[in-house]
Amino acid sequence: MPAVSDPEIARLCARYSELIDAGDFARAGALFHQGTLTIADTPITATGSTAVQQVFERFIRIYSDDGTPHTKHVTTNLVVDADGASAAAGRSYFTVFQRTDDLPLQAIMVGGYEDRYQIGESGWGFAHRRIRIDHVGDVSRHLLRSLHG
Repeated sequence: MPAVSDPEIARLCARYSELIDAGDFARAGALFHQGTLTIADTPITATGSTAVQQVFERFIRIYSDDGTPHTKHVTTNLVVDADGASAAAGRSYFTVFQRTDDLPLQAIMVGGYEDRYQIGESGWGFAHRRIRIDHVGDVSRHLLRSLHG
């Protein structure tokens, strides 16, 4: 079993953002093979690839011009702490930017990720990702429905 690798975990976190921004919710969900996604202070919890994919599809608007949500997720301040050779914990900040035909480029959401990572047959994946939303801007063109039910 390989040792915890900060660059590999950083790559996992970056891949998550890239896939969400590409509107590729199936591959983003696959990063949670047996893992759980939760959004703090909401009833949203999903476990496993398909359930996580369905959360993304239920809440994130996809635009027909390019099949994406017109967003860029920027993740910073990643700190990873090893928990043996096959598990780790991490935390980071995120900012989501969006631009649409009628919305100028702007930050629409900022917060943090609190993660547990595990290594499996295909490499590192999320055992748990808790999304903490600290500030929200105009998400009317990003979210299909309220996160609060």
